[in-house]
Amino acid sequence: MTILASENGSIIGIINPADRVGTTANGTAIDLAKFHQAMFLLLVGNTDTTVDFKLQESASTSSGFTDISGKAVTTFTSADDNKQAIINLDSSEMGSSKRYVRGVITAGSGTACVVGMVALGFSPRFRPATDDDLASVAQVVS
Repeated sequence: MTILASENGSIIGIINPADRVGTTANGTAIDLAKFHQAMFLLLVGNTDTTVDFKLQESASTSSGFTDISGKAVTTFTSADDNKQAIINLDSSEMGSSKRYVRGVITAGSGTACVVGMVALGFSPRFRPATDDDLASVAQVVS
């Protein structure tokens, strides 16, 4: 029996691409009790400013988020149009009482800063991973 890639990984978080000049976009809380690992992808489009991207953890979905040490990218600049960054996270890297994680994008002042983020969960604790895809995932093609 062949195991599909989508049974081992799923889309668990997103910050939709948009022009985010001068703002901070917090992703929704992702429950890492469902996965052993996650990968966060920053997508930088046209920008003439700085972009910072980091991960935060919390014991709840609504408050108490703090930065995860070592889980931030080096600041992107206006020379970094159309580039990407990846932050890998293993659930063992989170605080002992923390199970929720989110991505945070901060854009500097300027006239254009199109950015977005996709979070993927891997090594599901319960299979298949597609059971935990975001509700916005419209299709999975085998």
